[in-house]
Amino acid sequence: MYFFSGVNIRYLQITLPIQSEEEIIEKYRTIVAKYPKIKLAIIDHITSASAMKMPVERLTQLCHEHEVLVLIDGAHAPGQLELDLSKINPDFYVGNFHKWCYTSRHCGFLYVSSKHEGEIRPVVTSNFKDRSLVEQFTYWGTCDNSSFFTLKTALEFHNSLGGTNAINKYTRELLHKAVSMFEVEMGLQLLPVPISMRAPRMAVIQSPINPQDLGCGSTDELTVQIWKMYRIQPAFVTINGETWMRLSCNVYNNMHDYQTICRTLIQIKSELKN
Repeated sequence: MYFFSGVNIRYLQITLPIQSEEEIIEKYRTIVAKYPKIKLAIIDHITSASAMKMPVERLTQLCHEHEVLVLIDGAHAPGQLELDLSKINPDFYVGNFHKWCYTSRHCGFLYVSSKHEGEIRPVVTSNFKDRSLVEQFTYWGTCDNSSFFTLKTALEFHNSLGGTNAINKYTRELLHKAVSMFEVEMGLQLLPVPISMRAPRMAVIQSPINPQDLGCGSTDELTVQIWKMYRIQPAFVTINGETWMRLSCNVYNNMHDYQTICRTLIQIKSELKN
């Protein structure tokens, strides 16, 4: 958007702790009232760094009441949540299948409300430019679309595991045990957000180390450094200026994985003291 003159980007700041979804709703209500010229709201369905499940249905309704279009970034939603776009009613929705639906990378989808079909164009223009919306986005010249063919088998595998609810039951229980272990062994606390806003397959807890402890300039560098040194990969993130650690959980994870992370972090803390 920075490439277009006359466009201003407004960021909604979310601070911790969050007591309820109502706090988020009110923050959005305040900003759309303060800036009545806002045309488009981009909302994460599940935030990446903080793993918060946003109340997208209510936020979409609120934005529409103020004549603001809604684009939902659902990168972490398909497979992790049961999606009902007719209920959410966004103007646009994008999502990935490779994160939680077991496809290969470069497999995702774009939803466009029927009322906007004539207004959307793909970035790459091909000889399908005057055809339907689906055809325009299907044929991008030499773009490799082979990953799309993994979706059918991936969804069959997803369903063979019991589907979204069954997988989430396993991951929620495992994450609960893992978080409890980190609380007991290292005194680390869970990100202070309401249960209704917690993603079912990710948990964010306090980090016992900071980037500077290992000579890193950012949490991204810390994530890479920990992988190189110890071959574990929790995602270190910065939230409200503090370092946190995001744990992901899937059907191939077990308690041993999180015990390994915990033992390694205890080892690192011990090494830093010496």
